[in-house]
Amino acid sequence: MEISLSLLGKNGSSSSRYMVSVDKSLGLKCDYIVEFRTSPEIIDYLSDYYSDPQELNNLYMVDFFDLAALTDTSSKGQFHHYTDMKYTPDELETFFIDGIAAVIIDFVEMTGAKIIFSAPVDEVLARYYNRLLRKYAHTVNYVYREDIKDEVGFYVIETV
Repeated sequence: MEISLSLLGKNGSSSSRYMVSVDKSLGLKCDYIVEFRTSPEIIDYLSDYYSDPQELNNLYMVDFFDLAALTDTSSKGQFHHYTDMKYTPDELETFFIDGIAAVIIDFVEMTGAKIIFSAPVDEVLARYYNRLLRKYAHTVNYVYREDIKDEVGFYVIETV
């Protein structure tokens, strides 16, 4: 399985998009968009937990979705499962670590982001985030705020 990353674009300091491309054997390919956004409304989601303007001004929400969602005309929605990549458990973890997490690390290094969070709509994905953040956040010196996850369901990492 090959994973490649590329920065698609940056809209000032309010948003950035990356592409994570996955190419598996037997012709299975998928491109995912990873989007980082901030706004006063997004900052309000965590204002009960953070008051330091330095942190709040460097707080971003991250989402990812299958590129096929942008061209789909059905009513599935942006975060629906579009491309069946037939990931094994090990491949799925590799996708998240070498794809999604690598993009997060690059974004943090590029922007100086202090807080990254996600609010997954899928319960299975939420449990997977929890497992991976517990397992890996400390390996890149990030702090996983399980207390916030337990209280409001947001998966928050603080960069150190």
